[in-house]
Amino acid sequence: MATAQNLKIDETVTSSNDDSDPVISAKLPEEEKGERSTSEEIAPKLINDGFSFDDICVALSEDNGELLNDTELESEVTSFIDEYQNKELYDLEKPAVVLSKLRKLYKIYNAKISRAESINYGIATKYGIRKGMLLNIEKKLLRMAGKQWVVHYIRTYGQKSLRSAQDYMAFARIPNIIGYAVFGKERLMGVLRAIKILGIKSDDPIATLFQQCNISFNPVEAQIEEVMTNLKLEIDCAVALSKIRKAEEKKEVELGINPDLINNLIGNGIAVNTGFINDLFEINSEGRDVNCHLESLCNDSEEGDEMLPHIKRAAALPKLVEGLKGTVESIRQHSNLVNRVEQDYINDLENCVADLRNLIESRNVNE
Repeated sequence: MATAQNLKIDETVTSSNDDSDPVISAKLPEEEKGERSTSEEIAPKLINDGFSFDDICVALSEDNGELLNDTELESEVTSFIDEYQNKELYDLEKPAVVLSKLRKLYKIYNAKISRAESINYGIATKYGIRKGMLLNIEKKLLRMAGKQWVVHYIRTYGQKSLRSAQDYMAFARIPNIIGYAVFGKERLMGVLRAIKILGIKSDDPIATLFQQCNISFNPVEAQIEEVMTNLKLEIDCAVALSKIRKAEEKKEVELGINPDLINNLIGNGIAVNTGFINDLFEINSEGRDVNCHLESLCNDSEEGDEMLPHIKRAAALPKLVEGLKGTVESIRQHSNLVNRVEQDYINDLENCVADLRNLIESRNVNE
């Protein structure tokens, strides 16, 4: 198998007056494009010439546990697999002993892999943020020249990577963001949304977010998946409660939400979005307990408060009336549409209005 040293690199560098990209290619030596040397290597004949993929293959084939920072563990795992993967159960003298050893080995190996993934993901995120910083500078220079950034980016770098580039450019605008690259891109996206929702502006917005939400975090624990998952949950809960509080201030209504119920709902994957919050106000407007609704949702009930669907239908009546008025006005302006209106529609509508009027009159009599 080729090594990083014997890869033949054909590099062409354009003159300083040429702003085109340099052409860089790499080829495996012809004599090495035959069969794979081990079962864990991809067959060289399947590889198209290309610097990046060849380089990755070399790195993968030469890694013997260095990425895990534990070559002895990697050797122990591969030896165990070689010894037992093709053995039948009746060939084992002490299956329980083998099973016990496997479980211990798996737990240690899995922890090492998780740590390595977190570290590498964090490093890759840091590099991505630096790319975003470079692109922000480029965007600023292009604006000075009166050029359109998105058009320029697509022509220069391609449309496929535009969304990712925009994400990293957004990260790069957050002060002191590099120090939090350990979270990884996906978690940082959640942090960024929280900062925007809460309107946080400071010289270290992420630290401010944690302080406002009473979130304690030890960067050393960033390699522990459970810790990072809980961190994301805490941030999501803090953002959800902030949304509810802002809505309460705007409507001048206090819902008396139990924060623990919101935490449970978010942990169960239920989004606390605008529609969800509006439902809380609808329930409260009818004098019903919003926390009973939340408890019902926590107990795997899809509907929550049994009255909610009916409350929402009643609340939608003004919109229905406005919609009907708009429909009548459209027909009035375009008389040819009258042919589409059947008499049965009018009869049903009159009956519905009559029923609604009777309900209102009956309520007035009872009162």
